[in-house]
Amino acid sequence: MFLEHTLMVNDFRIAVQLAAQVAGHRIERWLREEELKAQPDRVWVETPRRRRRGLFRRSPSAWLLMPTPGGCAGWCRE
Repeated sequence: MFLEHTLMVNDFRIAVQLAAQVAGHRIERWLREEELKAQPDRVWVETPRRRRRGLFRRSPSAWLLMPTPGGCAGWCRE
């Protein structure tokens, strides 16, 4: 199950990389799932008893940064 998922993520990365090259762009940064899980994204919520509780968001399988002349494309956070 994990191998199939990993292969699909790799296929996606290759497809995005090739499409970017054809369009004259490049992937500036690619973070793998392991890297994203090492620094989890936490959201703070308030419970009914007025306590704050930290919840972790689901971690994506990958994250990329691909600058273009028209701005940032894909899943970009600067």
